[in-house]
Parts: sequence; structure tokens; C-alpha cells
Amino acid sequence: MICKLSPNQISALYLCAEILIYPTQNTLNELKELIQDESILFDELLEIETEYIQLFSVGSTSHQCVPLGSWWIDGKMMGKSFSEIKDFYHQCGFVVDREIVKIPDDHIGLMLLFVALLCEEEKYAEVDFFITNYLQWLTKLELSIEKALPKSIFLKVVSISKNILYSRKEK
Repeated sequence: MICKLSPNQISALYLCAEILIYPTQNTLNELKELIQDESILFDELLEIETEYIQLFSVGSTSHQCVPLGSWWIDGKMMGKSFSEIKDFYHQCGFVVDREIVKIPDDHIGLMLLFVALLCEEEKYAEVDFFITNYLQWLTKLELSIEKALPKSIFLKVVSISKNILYSRKEK
């Protein structure tokens, strides 16, 4: 089944990808406009950066909040799926500039960015394949973040991403 995302969903996916790669004040302000949820605090960027590091860097394995697909798919970082994801990027013409991008190819932010780019290029079969084979772990990540930091802004971002990807409608 070929599923498309609306332009608004693609924009939201880009925003979520950017925040999950690394939050900036600009991306957080855009997120605030997108979700319009007063219960989520957007205090200071420094606090959110600290939360990012706590969840996804320093404590990622202890909190079970690893933002890498291979960790969830294969049970270890740099597993078989890491190479498969990288190969699929290349098959679709997506080349990661390692001078600019310092995160692994299976990082959630980069994977969401890839899906958004595929949608813009109207490569819907590739989108469906990629989501089905490499992004079915978002619920597990969401639950892990909720357990580690229940009021995390990253919980909302993963939830938004998951809802966009998993509720695609045939158009």
C-alpha cells in the first residue's frame, strides 16, 4: 500500500527530525507553535540541551532511550540493520555529508529527515518500505522516554513523529 504524507505532516516531520538531531531555540519555538500545549515547558534551551544529553547520550543505555535504530532492531549498536539503513539511503540517492553530519546513519533524527525527503520526492514505495522495515521501534523508544523523563519534550517529539508515520493514509 502506497501511503502519502500531507505537506503539513512533512513539515512537522522535518521539525521533529531537527529537534531529535539536536534542539535549537529556533526549532523549539517552531515546536511550541506546532503543538500548542501549555503543559509542556519550553523554559531555557540549556535545560532542554541537558535533557537531550541525559536521555540520548550519557544515559541512553541505562535509560533504554537509545536513539539508534540498530539498537532497537538488532539489540545492539552498529548491528546488521545499521548497514542496511545506510545501503538503503544510497539506493535512494541520499548521501550523508560526514563533514556536516556527525550522527550515525541509524539515528532517529536522520531517519526521520530521510523519510521527509523521500515524501517530498514522492518516493512513496520507498517511504513505506523504510517505515515498515526500519522505524517500527518508535513506540518502544516513546515508552522508554516516558519512563525515564515523563514530562520530556522529546517524548512529545517522538510521539508526534510516531503518529505521523504510523497513521499514514492511502491517498
